[in-house]
Amino acid sequence: MEEETNKGEDLIKERDRLKKELIEKKKKLALIVTMLEDLEIDYNGIEQKEEGKTEE
Repeated sequence: MEEETNKGEDLIKERDRLKKELIEKKKKLALIVTMLEDLEIDYNGIEQKEEGKTEE
């Protein structure tokens, strides 16, 4: 009986650890996505400036 309780507690601890790890990975992914979006905006701005130069 006690062994089952310990196993259950271990599973709960593992689940909580994995939840925290998942949250951290989601935060990192969100940061990467934001950085890529910023780069895309910068790149599009540069691209538009270059197109403007060639048309002149």
